Order: sequence, then structure tokens, then C-alpha cells
Amino acid sequence: MRTSYNPDHDLSHSELTLRPNDPRWLDFVFWSLNNKVNEHQFEAFGGTGWRGPTSGILFHWAPGSHWERDTVHSFGFVIGHIVGEHRWTDTMFPDFFEKYGGTYGINIKDRLVEIDPRSNAPWVAFLDYIGGSGSPYFRYLLHIDASVDLNLRQIALTAGQGVAFNYSFDRYYDELAMILTDCSAFQFFQMYDRFGPGFAAEGNWANQPMPETALSRIGYADHLRYAPGMGSGGAAAWNVEPTGRRTLRYPLTFPKQIA
Repeated sequence: MRTSYNPDHDLSHSELTLRPNDPRWLDFVFWSLNNKVNEHQFEAFGGTGWRGPTSGILFHWAPGSHWERDTVHSFGFVIGHIVGEHRWTDTMFPDFFEKYGGTYGINIKDRLVEIDPRSNAPWVAFLDYIGGSGSPYFRYLLHIDASVDLNLRQIALTAGQGVAFNYSFDRYYDELAMILTDCSAFQFFQMYDRFGPGFAAEGNWANQPMPETALSRIGYADHLRYAPGMGSGGAAAWNVEPTGRRTLRYPLTFPKQIA
């Protein structure tokens, strides 16, 4: 296991090797959260208000940060985000489904597949409906890290008003590993070696005095960063498993692509 930062020998150019069992992981979680590295939003098919890719759905990561980047993912990946995390049903969007015969109280994935199981056209239309530049639901497609629960080892995320869900530390790693390598996160390793354990997860790092009242208001207790996750106290947030573990009722293969 690596214990120090060494850009010539220790950091991988091809993968993120720092995993949840690493002693530096908790600091890495808070470093990522504070730098908004995992914040991401997906857009309408073909881009929202611009001519984007049509080989999949565009995800925009870490907006406004040094780690900002775009990736393209399959419809199945997007469906996992919407169905597995938002838990949307057709009854939440009656005006959209009116032209398809109304609502039936079933989840979005099943409803759209039943409309046309051989084409991605219903999904293209729905993503445009919720992800278009004039849609009131656009920011519901933005996932924001909200807090960390140390006891349950999970991250609480929000996505629009009234939407919350939890990622396990393993799921959080899965998403960070899609956009980061050790080398692209070298600033974390520099900071960790410079200031030591707790530089991101504890208050008063680098002997910077802060009022105790201020620390308690931003999620620190006895100098240790502890921001209770929304799922730990019975609130309406649910756990979301890594993408590869999700099961879907219908096969999500579309023989024709919308240009």
C-alpha cells in the first residue's frame, strides 16, 4: 500500500488506485466533496441547447473545477441513474405521458420501455422533456454531494428539490474512478503528505485556528468532520448500489439509433 506521494513511482496514470480500504480514503472523500469533483449532470440526448454527441448521453462532471470534463454513457447507465436514484414514476410527469395514453403508477424505465421496447425514441423524448434548456426539471439532473456519514460509510447526494439518495463508499469510488486517475488527483496526495491525516476530514488542519461555534455549524464535532448522511436518521434517502449491480426488468438494447 502506498504511504507517501511520489509522482515518479507511486501514482498511476491509468486508474484511481486509492480505494475505500485505504487509510487516506476519508480525507480523499472530503477533498473530493470540498472540490465538487463528483458533482455531475446529464443532458438531453444530443446536448442541451447545443449540438452534442449522439452516441450516448452526455455527462458533465465537476463543473467549474480543475477536474471538469465530459463523458458519454449508454442509455442503460442513464436509466440506472434515474430509476435507481430518483425513483421517478410516470405519475410525476402526467403532462409528458398524456400523449402516450396517460399514467399507470409505474417507474419511468418500465413505462418508457412499454411505449416502444425496440427503440430509444421514448427515452430521447423524455430526456429532452426533463433536460431541455427550458425545462423546470433541468436541475433535477444535477447530482450534488451533500454530506458524509462516517458510521454508515456512505455519501448523501441531492438532485433537485426534495430528491436525496445515498452512495456507499464503494459506489462513490466507482463514479470517481470514471473521471480520475491518481495523477489527475495529484493535488490530494500532495496535500496529504504536506499536512498529514485529517487535513480534509478534520477541523483546524495545519494549525489554523477556527472558532468552535463555526466548526460545529459546518459539520465538525470535536474537530473531526462528521456530517450525518440523510439516510442515518430515518429521512427519505435510499441506498443506491453501483451501476454494475443494478438489475432491470427489460433488456435495454435498441437496434436503431436516433440521429
